[in-house]
Amino acid sequence: MFILEQSYRYLKKDNRFKFLKRPETYIKGAPSCRNYGFENSKGQFINYLDSDDLLSSKKIESQVQALKSCSGLIVACCSWGLFSINPEKEFDEKFLPYEDKIYTPFNFFKNLGEANTYIPPHCYLVPREIIIRSGGWIEDLQNNQDGEFFVRVLLRSKGIRFVKNTKVYYRNSTGDNVSAYSSSEKVDSVVRSWHLIESNLLEEFKMQNFKYVEASKNRLFQNILWENPELVNNHPKFFRDQLRRRRLAEIYKPFLKLQRIFKRAISKLIGLLKKKISSL
Repeated sequence: MFILEQSYRYLKKDNRFKFLKRPETYIKGAPSCRNYGFENSKGQFINYLDSDDLLSSKKIESQVQALKSCSGLIVACCSWGLFSINPEKEFDEKFLPYEDKIYTPFNFFKNLGEANTYIPPHCYLVPREIIIRSGGWIEDLQNNQDGEFFVRVLLRSKGIRFVKNTKVYYRNSTGDNVSAYSSSEKVDSVVRSWHLIESNLLEEFKMQNFKYVEASKNRLFQNILWENPELVNNHPKFFRDQLRRRRLAEIYKPFLKLQRIFKRAISKLIGLLKKKISSL
């Protein structure tokens, strides 16, 4: 209700704002709403924004200026950080391995993988033509829809312009949401999204075991282990390397424990010998 009230307030202040209701012919869910919104939009640039996230006041202006100085189909990106309630007081900025310049899609994903991080969707400002070439959001994908969609978007671009002088705020939410791994259906969906991502990157770069995918798989594996550990076993092929490393860790765990006990015993013995020598 609060979001609707705020929407109506902006509609009254500025007729450029449009409030659209998803038609019954579109399936329920955020991806279909985004597709419907895009179909009814007219702007040269598109910025997706969830209702609980925020943009800095000059974000769009700074990125539009940056893109207008570029030639070709370039996507703009920026810094981001987490907040819970007050973004100015709680802002926890995340490290991104980028300077204020244009990166090729290959180098952009390479840096992202090496830094073992990710970028939320509202960091991007995308020329309309790139989204048309990329295709719409996959409407039956429950989890990681934004990750799958923006990989296609970035691959259809000529480059990504990182804009340093602006940022976005990403709410550090808790509870059952589309980013959680609370059911086998959600885990199946996110694994499907990464199969699609891996396929698109392989087709574009002709590289197996791309660092961005491997780092994301490791992060995903740990997240699922934290929430629902038994569900990783539903995808043994997808998590093959991660499961192998986990089995090896279980095998070596007793030996590591013995190693720690042995080190403590040696350390204690050395301490006793030093005391004995000093007393002579």
